[in-house]
Amino acid sequence: MKTLLFAAVTLAGLVATASADLIATNLVIRSGTSATLAFLAREPATAEVALLTFQARLESPRIGGSTYAMRLQLNGQALEPEHVVNKLCKLTMREGRQLGWFASPGWRVPYAPDFTANEKSKSPISIADPEPHRWTFDVTRLVRPSGNRLVIAAISNLPLTSPLTLGQIELVFKPSEFVKRVKWEEEEELVWTGPSVFVPAKERRVDYHVEPRGDRALRVTAGGESFDIESEFRCTDPGAFRVKRSVRSLAECVEVTDSVENLSDHDIGLMIHHRVPLAARKTESLHLCGWPKAMKEGSQHQAMHPSVFVATDAGGFALLARDDVFRVHCRSALEGGVASISDERFGLAPRARYTMRWNFFPVPSRDYWDFVNAARRALDVNFTLDGPMGFMSTPRASAPVPTDAELKAFADNRSLRYVSANIPYAEKPKYRYLHGTGYLEADSWAARTKELLQRLAKLRPGLIPVTYFHEFISTETGSPEKYRDSRVLRSDGAQASYPYSYPLPMFCPTFDDSYGRALPGFFEWARRAVGARGIYWDEMDGSSETYTFDGRWDGHTVVMNPKTLKVLQKPAMITLLSQEWRIKQAKDILKHGPLIANGQPQTESMARVHFLRFVETGDINHLIHAQLYTPVGLGDHLTEKTEKDIARQIRAHLRFGCLYYYYGSHIQTTHPQLTSRMYPFTPIELHPGVLIGKERILTTRSGTFGWGDRSKHEVHAFDDAGREVLDFKAETTECNGATLTELSLAKGWSAAIMRK
Repeated sequence: MKTLLFAAVTLAGLVATASADLIATNLVIRSGTSATLAFLAREPATAEVALLTFQARLESPRIGGSTYAMRLQLNGQALEPEHVVNKLCKLTMREGRQLGWFASPGWRVPYAPDFTANEKSKSPISIADPEPHRWTFDVTRLVRPSGNRLVIAAISNLPLTSPLTLGQIELVFKPSEFVKRVKWEEEEELVWTGPSVFVPAKERRVDYHVEPRGDRALRVTAGGESFDIESEFRCTDPGAFRVKRSVRSLAECVEVTDSVENLSDHDIGLMIHHRVPLAARKTESLHLCGWPKAMKEGSQHQAMHPSVFVATDAGGFALLARDDVFRVHCRSALEGGVASISDERFGLAPRARYTMRWNFFPVPSRDYWDFVNAARRALDVNFTLDGPMGFMSTPRASAPVPTDAELKAFADNRSLRYVSANIPYAEKPKYRYLHGTGYLEADSWAARTKELLQRLAKLRPGLIPVTYFHEFISTETGSPEKYRDSRVLRSDGAQASYPYSYPLPMFCPTFDDSYGRALPGFFEWARRAVGARGIYWDEMDGSSETYTFDGRWDGHTVVMNPKTLKVLQKPAMITLLSQEWRIKQAKDILKHGPLIANGQPQTESMARVHFLRFVETGDINHLIHAQLYTPVGLGDHLTEKTEKDIARQIRAHLRFGCLYYYYGSHIQTTHPQLTSRMYPFTPIELHPGVLIGKERILTTRSGTFGWGDRSKHEVHAFDDAGREVLDFKAETTECNGATLTELSLAKGWSAAIMRK
């Protein structure tokens, strides 16, 4: 629905001081709709700037973060970063997290009850930027004396549908000398000016001593500092369970194993906490689940990175949950001067037993990345990664078919090792995605996709085609009834549907349900009908729903009364309930070809099956989730529009210690980028901006690099547009019998040092 509003404007003469014309005020736009404002405006004078300015928020009873929710168009021209005057590229939350103000959907808008709450709030999810609700655009070249049309669209973000609320919308005229513009540019790694040597350590061992102190406490001494770790197990009946503990001293961490047994004839719930009091220590830095916390306190859940890392003035340490249940339940926190990892949802059936496992890492350097690398070695996840990968959309039957030249340029300029077909869809009405067992209703999509994949493989020898798969959604006609025993049910008994513009009913496959028995037919169909040699598995470990309340139980997840600890509910975590089924399918797929998944493992059992997984980066911070398994991220489909954007995003990935896979196929590429020298890559050490692998070192930093051996080095440098600099020179020397390469990179450049 579109609403046409008219606002009268008083014409003014040419003046040297600021003047303002009111266009509208207190405008509320329902989610998914737009408003059109028609207004008159005088022509800006010489050396005068016309500024469109207003405040905006998403209606909310409290501060609630932000989301992309607003698009603007003035006289047919979209108002984008090149027009904005007052906003940096990134907004900063009080907790320290940074998010982009603008992406392809539009402008990010904060949730708030009014336009002052963000500035007053001390919440970690409030915005620290000045005037977070104010937008000012330079529209000097866009306004017309003959009349103007401003279109404001409120983007629908399912499942949230808060209305977009705007305060006074004004057109302000100012002398250009008084208009201060904020420079809109991505943060880049600064040119490295000091000495910096990146050579992996030959020995990795921490000098520490661990001393058990009773049944449920430890003292770890390292670097002259002692850390006390206290464990607590609480149950409504203290006599209903027992815990047997064993402790091992490993090279870089303490491993604690707690065997928990239910001694009763009924279900029990346990609150389990492992705490490290900081005492008088000052917290220098804090990472919860890998996320840096500027406020140096808080709590977080994230099974892909179930950890807390603390650097104090006296030393550093980390806690890491290891076993399947602890990882998916883990709450990481630093509250009241106490760091902890906790399970507040743990349940056991009568006479059942479960073994929990967790690690304590003393980190003498107090460097978060030293913890990451020690954890990766403890988790045994430094296996070889291959790529790059990209996605290809199959055109509709009525659309033009890509030429061989277009397909070859697409694959060669991305240096693709893998290409994935996108989601299958029905060509005939009702047009819809064919998720899960929906493939049974595929018409011409499979044949047309197979033809494209075969052409690509022929045009780029060595390219491996894979195809899309999602296990938690089925769009097969009648699926809710056909797979009734497999449905994901919410707590109110309704079947869950993935948030989308039309219903995408959700299911949880297991060996014992009808959906789990029917779904593996997809993989044979993918090989035969689509011509895929492998599978790209979307949202492999979990999707939009965490639990199902359909009566099935995972054996370990309960909802307890927080005071009495009485078990109130026994939902199933979908990640745990479907795990055995997913592991079996993964192993079967790997017998035939590659498996690549979206999302990192959420359990240790899944992490033991080694194959490549990535994370999506609509929020670049999500790369943190990839740091403890396969450090790979997709390109950002929200902000990448050009090849230079791709180069910028590759460098951003490296600063998070991650490699890059391509996302959108819509960007025309004309030359290979750093990804042409990125794979294969077997991680040795990850650092911000420097990734050391057995085969190569990838860097956005200047410095001195090597492997500590006599291997020869070959250097490939890439400029800020991602184009290889063929005449780049780097000095290679030998020191103490080891080859070293010294790099001096310009701002925005990157390089790959190949080990020969």
